[in-house]
Amino acid sequence: MLLNSFDPSASGQIICEISRQSQRIQADFELREIQDLFLSRVNASAPLGSRIDELWRHTCFELFISSSGQESYLEINASPFGDWNAYLFDGYRKGMRTAPVGSVQIEPDAQLSAITLKADLNAIPFLQKSEAWEIGIASVLRRRDPDRTEYWALAHPALQPDFHARGAFLVHV
Repeated sequence: MLLNSFDPSASGQIICEISRQSQRIQADFELREIQDLFLSRVNASAPLGSRIDELWRHTCFELFISSSGQESYLEINASPFGDWNAYLFDGYRKGMRTAPVGSVQIEPDAQLSAITLKADLNAIPFLQKSEAWEIGIASVLRRRDPDRTEYWALAHPALQPDFHARGAFLVHV
C-alpha cells in the first residue's frame, strides 16, 4: 500500500505491506527515493531496540489498530533504529497509557531505508475478541531542514495531519 504525504510537494514514496496471523501483526515499510532524512534517536544513551516515549517527534513508522466497531485503539511506533513503543487509547486521543504488548521486534535494514515491525498483541483485550481489525498506517519523516517534517498516511481525512482520525484506519485484516 502506498502512503500519501500531507504535503503534496513531498518527494519519494513510502510503501507498507501488512500481514496478520492470529494475534500477531507484521508491517513492512519501505522508503523509496526519499532524500535528506534527518535520522536521530530520541534517547541516544538507551540500547538500540529500547521502548522509548515520543518517537513521533523524530522519523518513525506507526500503526493504529482497532477492532471493528470499537472506540478503543492501539498505537505502535517504531524508529529506524529499532526503538519502539505502544500505547492504548480509550477513544479518539482519550485515556492514553502504555500498552502491555507481548513482544515487539523492529528490524531495520542496513541503509535505514526499510523497516519490519512485528508485534504480538495477545495482551490487548479488545483485539483478543475480534476477528476483524481496522488499521491505520502512517509515518513521520524529519528532513535535514529543521523546519520540515512530513506526515504520511494512507489517507488524511482531517484539515491537519491526524493519524488518530478513524477515517484513516483503512486496512481491514
